[in-house]
Amino acid sequence: MSKNKFIPEKPLILLGFMGSGKSTLAKILSAKLSLPCIDTDLEIEKRLDKKIVDIFTENGEDFFRNYENRLLVELLQKNNVQIIAIGGGTPCYFNAMDLINKKSLSVYLQLPYNVVKLRLKKNNNPRPLMQKLTESELETLFLQREKTYLQAQFIVNANQLPEATADEIISKITAHKIDCA
Repeated sequence: MSKNKFIPEKPLILLGFMGSGKSTLAKILSAKLSLPCIDTDLEIEKRLDKKIVDIFTENGEDFFRNYENRLLVELLQKNNVQIIAIGGGTPCYFNAMDLINKKSLSVYLQLPYNVVKLRLKKNNNPRPLMQKLTESELETLFLQREKTYLQAQFIVNANQLPEATADEIISKITAHKIDCA
């Protein structure tokens, strides 16, 4: 798909488990739609001048989840039309999924667990939960979070090339907008 003229009327939020491609797709969609993008994990690291893994270690998960939720609320209150890649746990705390669906277009980047597991093993980026959970606990967390992710307005197959996934997102949202017109 070439440069697309479609512009969403609300922020576009990408959600899914760690390793689903949220950060990568945010950049691709940003370029395709000529919209700014923000990755909440990178924004938190910038604001706190610490890596996520260090925030978890030094301040704890509760601190991180509260900070992450305040950032989400802040971004959605601004109502800037932009692409937002959120952390895998973000929609699962503080009724965030309800807020996300109310104030944005939500897209779940769906992957089977075995693909997520392979991606996480290949990724060199340390993830706090990967360091403390067994493989069985990680799969349980995936299944628990997926219940929340499935509440997204759009569900796309993220088990394809990133460009194809981005095109599918644009296509689904564009079709939805036409159907609702």
